[in-house]
Amino acid sequence: MVLATIMIVVVLANVILAIISNQSRITRHEVGRVQAYYAAQAGLVYAMEKLRNGTWTYTGTNSCPNGGVPCYVTDSGFLPYVVLNRVQVIFCDPLSSCNVGTSSVSCNPPTGINFCIQSFVNYTYNP
Repeated sequence: MVLATIMIVVVLANVILAIISNQSRITRHEVGRVQAYYAAQAGLVYAMEKLRNGTWTYTGTNSCPNGGVPCYVTDSGFLPYVVLNRVQVIFCDPLSSCNVGTSSVSCNPPTGINFCIQSFVNYTYNP
């Protein structure tokens, strides 16, 4: 009877450990995904602020104010502890496509605006 009880407890403990391990992995992925989303949002805000204060100017199709295609946001003041140079900002002409790797997003700015700003984050899920 004692041996059967011990075996049941061991089996239940293994099941609980497997569930906890799986939940930990899922939580780690969710936290990374949310960080990537907010890093992309911060990239947009960063680009708009650089444009607003005149540090950056729009220079043409699929370009970056500092000449790179795309722009990696690498300034020391831009959340390096979260972003780690993974945020890309691209400026696109109206009715064109912003291309980053295999992704393509069409640009349809509001009336009176002559370009779009797209922000992308490199995020890969590693289980």
